[in-house]
Amino acid sequence: MENWEKYYEKHQVSAEDAISLIQPNQRILFASFCNEPQTLAEELVKQKERLQNVYIYNMIQGSPCVYGKQECMPYFKIRTFLSSSLLKNIIFHGDSDYIPINLSKIPEWI
Repeated sequence: MENWEKYYEKHQVSAEDAISLIQPNQRILFASFCNEPQTLAEELVKQKERLQNVYIYNMIQGSPCVYGKQECMPYFKIRTFLSSSLLKNIIFHGDSDYIPINLSKIPEWI
C-alpha cells in the first residue's frame, strides 16, 4: 500500500469539481457547527443555477449559511433539524422546513 500522502494527493479534487458531481433533485447533508465545509458551501451557491430542487439538510448552524439566503431559494430547499436565526427569514417565508426530531433518527430522514 502506498503511503497516505501519495494516496491523499491522488484523490484531491477542487471544490468546483466536487460540487459539479451534485445533480438536480439530489440531497445534501451538511455537518453541523465548524464541520460545514465553507469552500464547498460557497461553490454550491456559485453553481446554484444548474441545481434545481436540491435538498440541503443541516443541523446546528455554526456557519454563515450562504445557501440559506433568499436568492438561493428557487434552487435549494433547506430542511433543518435544529433551527437558527440564520434560517429564520426563509422559514418564515415557507422556503425551509424545520423538522423537530431526535438526532438519532436523522439517518432515517436522509
